Amino acid sequence: MKWRDVAVVGAVALVTAVAALPILCVGYAVAKEGPKAEIQWPVLRANGCEITLRTERASYAQGEMPVVQLAAANPSGSPVRLEASVRMTTATTASLFSRRVTPPTLAWEQRTVIELQPGESRLVPIPTNKAVQGATMVTFQLVVGSTSVSTRPLTIPGDAPAAPRGL
Repeated sequence: MKWRDVAVVGAVALVTAVAALPILCVGYAVAKEGPKAEIQWPVLRANGCEITLRTERASYAQGEMPVVQLAAANPSGSPVRLEASVRMTTATTASLFSRRVTPPTLAWEQRTVIELQPGESRLVPIPTNKAVQGATMVTFQLVVGSTSVSTRPLTIPGDAPAAPRGL
């Protein structure tokens, strides 16, 4: 190879690396500087009832404790008794230096019984006792019998994990 060919290959590699850096780091910039993320509200249908899984507020910041709300409605003509479980799982956001994604872990769970008369609607607040950590993804899940729904992962803004030293 001639010196000119080596220079062209080096220049192309440098331009590619500089162009890829903002794309790879955009998740951390949004997590630090961006607005709070919002949760999508799923609906579970069981025993003729509709239960919407949501939180008291649409977004949470690092260190806050979410309050889960179950908006239950019984449009059927008979009384219904539902045994529900609400779960919160957390996973750390992926690091640019990590080769694997951290699996979610169960951070909090609460079981509750909801009794509804025909035509009744009720909002059941369930406070969590677990503060959300920064730079994590939080998911809420509602389970009734063998049926479950989950929110989309909610990214909690916070400091990104420190880069490994010595690279």
